[in-house]
Amino acid sequence: MIRPITATILMVLLTMVAALPALRSAAQNPAPLARDEQSPELLTPETEKTTRLTVQVVEQDSKKPIYNAHVVVRFEVDRRLRRDKRVSWESKANQKGVVVLSSIPRGPVKIQVIARGYQTYGEQHELKDSAQEITIPMKLPSGQKSAY
Repeated sequence: MIRPITATILMVLLTMVAALPALRSAAQNPAPLARDEQSPELLTPETEKTTRLTVQVVEQDSKKPIYNAHVVVRFEVDRRLRRDKRVSWESKANQKGVVVLSSIPRGPVKIQVIARGYQTYGEQHELKDSAQEITIPMKLPSGQKSAY
């Protein structure tokens, strides 16, 4: 007599063996994913309203990239229906001084950049295209000024 647990395991194994040919053919001929294709008919209304933002942080005078700069992008989102929507993205620049953020809502955004040894940058920019690149020139701090 077969125990109930053994019978269950046996049934699962038989089901897996029966499904093997279908899995092999799917692995040999994978269907392309919708996100991998760039055809316009696959764009959803949500992706049409967003942009891929590339921020490059450079030194103002020498145009050298600034490594490990902290970049904050704040955007306005209609929050009447859902209060848990994200309203900002934060990231650190790579060795080339670049930060790439996907799915940023189009429209006005406030970009703030903080880097050690440089003045803090903060300005508003308008995102209009599906992919946009912004170069941020960072200034060295000015000397101290005294009122006396």
